[in-house]
Amino acid sequence: MNQRGLYPILVLFLVVALKGIIDQTWPLVVIAFLVVLVVAFIIFRHKRP
Repeated sequence: MNQRGLYPILVLFLVVALKGIIDQTWPLVVIAFLVVLVVAFIIFRHKRP
């Protein structure tokens, strides 16, 4: 899996989460944060030698 390709996804979903908070669409916020957590976990797990 290409790690560099994951960073735009992370940014995209953080923007989606922020927009969801502003629009008060909480299901969208929850889903976006779950995806961000999973992607962040994948990135940090692969960073360790």
